[in-house]
Amino acid sequence: MASRLTREEGKRLWDEFFEVFRIYPYIQKVVETYPDEKSVDIPFHLVQEYDPELAVDFLENPLEHIELMRSIVRRKYPSFPPHGVIYFRFYDLPRDVKREVRNLRSRDLGRMVSIKGIVKKSSEVRPRLYLGAFKCVHCEEYTFVVQHDVRISKPPACERCGVGAAKTRFILVPEASIFMDVQKVELLDLPEEMRGGEQPQRITAYLFEDLAGRLVPGDRVILNGVLLPRQRRGPQQSTDFDIYLHVISIEKLTKDEDLEDITPEDESAIKELASDPNVIDRLVASIAPEIHGMHTVKEALLLQLFGGVEKRFPSGTRVRGDIHVLLLGDPGTAKSQLLRYIADLAPRGIYTSGKSASAAGLTAAAVKDEFGEGGWTLEAGALVLADMGLAAIDELDKMSPQDRSAMHEAMEQQTIHVTKAGINAVLMSRCSVLAAANPKYGRFDEDRPIVEQIDLPPPLISRFDVIFKIIDRPDPQRDARLADHMLNYVHRKGEMLAKAAMEGYEVETPPEEHMISTSLLKKYIAYAKRKVIPMLTEEVQEAMRNFYVTLRKRGVDDDSIPITPRQLEALVRLAEASARARLSEWVTMEDFERAKRIMMSFMSEVATDEGIVDMTVIHSGMGRKTRKLIDAVMNVIREKHRDLKAPVHIDEIVKGVMETEGNRYSREDIMEAVEKLYKSGRIIEKRHGMYEPIQY
Repeated sequence: MASRLTREEGKRLWDEFFEVFRIYPYIQKVVETYPDEKSVDIPFHLVQEYDPELAVDFLENPLEHIELMRSIVRRKYPSFPPHGVIYFRFYDLPRDVKREVRNLRSRDLGRMVSIKGIVKKSSEVRPRLYLGAFKCVHCEEYTFVVQHDVRISKPPACERCGVGAAKTRFILVPEASIFMDVQKVELLDLPEEMRGGEQPQRITAYLFEDLAGRLVPGDRVILNGVLLPRQRRGPQQSTDFDIYLHVISIEKLTKDEDLEDITPEDESAIKELASDPNVIDRLVASIAPEIHGMHTVKEALLLQLFGGVEKRFPSGTRVRGDIHVLLLGDPGTAKSQLLRYIADLAPRGIYTSGKSASAAGLTAAAVKDEFGEGGWTLEAGALVLADMGLAAIDELDKMSPQDRSAMHEAMEQQTIHVTKAGINAVLMSRCSVLAAANPKYGRFDEDRPIVEQIDLPPPLISRFDVIFKIIDRPDPQRDARLADHMLNYVHRKGEMLAKAAMEGYEVETPPEEHMISTSLLKKYIAYAKRKVIPMLTEEVQEAMRNFYVTLRKRGVDDDSIPITPRQLEALVRLAEASARARLSEWVTMEDFERAKRIMMSFMSEVATDEGIVDMTVIHSGMGRKTRKLIDAVMNVIREKHRDLKAPVHIDEIVKGVMETEGNRYSREDIMEAVEKLYKSGRIIEKRHGMYEPIQY
């Protein structure tokens, strides 16, 4: 052991440590219940308190020290199985051994390290040979060899007859051998900690015995273990080595990890900011200040960052608190910039593009690849990696229909079921979804329903709490303000900063008085999400009830559904988020009015048909006008088929609808309605252009 301590000194110190901190009773329990129990958990700060030099020596040579501790157990408990293994799970390691995956170096080899990250992949739990029983062909006796590598190590000679491996043959006998459970996982740097274009790095980690099977993709963990090298396989021996982590213990991260960087001074600044009566206006102004206007959109995105309150009930029912937002807009309306900004601002934000993402890339999948060494591997996608955070998905309309359908469960139930090749797993995707999509035909036609212009299925659109239609309308006054903002605030300021960076001096660019710095804004959001759980007042409950019932009554008269229970839930989430943004314990009428204004803004823009708010435009893809046309077409086909006792020609259908409905619909509208009836299976085409109804 290359260290300050000799083996005997090490044994004496660990023996005393076990006595001083009463570790022996736990060890004895493991000895008595072995192999049902195999591990003893030890907080590392106890070792530091007992002997700082022993603690330092352990961190430098962990495997040697662990073997010393096991030898003490074998000596103290002779009844313990001679080939049994007790695992000492040290946790709560000091800060100086904490590493990011991307910062691991050769100097860390053989040392104890503590790595924080997110599980990207996990293999199945499989047995690995620990103690191989090899039968000598010469004398038919067993020789036992402990296995330290992935390749089987055979004995150099028989322990009984002494014949060497060159003169006899050794046969592995699995029935007499000892195996251990092992699971292979891939740990990825936390995406939200990447700055300045850094790429997340990954490392393979091995979990043994009772640790195996405890991790699934999406888990945010600290893995404490020993960093070890492994020579790369190939036809020739290489001087290049891969690294892997031999895991000693696991610590799962909690929500409160987001608060680790918040100092008492930060907390004081956060509370002072929350005391400002105009705090929400200041927060909105601080979101993407380089993007001009879009106040209501930014306000909704701000509330999405704070989110509503997640509700869990004893029955197991869960109501999500995360807010989903969809931006539908013309090209060049800064949707992608907004998505990237919000993903960077969220405590746990991940940005991805629908054009390059598959179902596995967004949700999760069971795959067969080299990582699984021939077996199946569970791999997490963006929505799982963004668990407890925010997933920004650009170009949602460019995804294939199969990939989009995988999002339905992830957005509403916030779980992802993977059932493939015998793997039946449930992964969590408790995240807000911020998505952007472009019109199907390049730009929006304001005279046509929005659903017809978006290449997204109604079931997916209906899962978004707030939907914004961003149209690039020419407006001289607005265009002048936008041009001034881009030229003066964005480009002029950017040129000054670029020149200052090149010439090596700093430019004083203080933020506007009402704006908040990005670093404080991030901490404010993290603090509010973890510390504040607002509740509805009775006044707000009554106001929400009246708002919902009043809107529903309107639908009775004009055959529409102005609001559904989903919008009521979205209203509650927005109001709770507004209260959170003020660090308020109660949802007040101010929060309700803000949430109502955002809801009505989106419904009047996106869910309006013939001047009437109708949510069926979103939920079914058809508004009142289209539904009435389809009913009229169906009635004409039924009546004419009954009279003619033969299929009805498309010209007769058009003529019949125009006679009953006047010139309200064009020939193209009627033909589209016929096509929808045909695709839905309500009519069949007997011959080209000849239709008849399906007889039920």
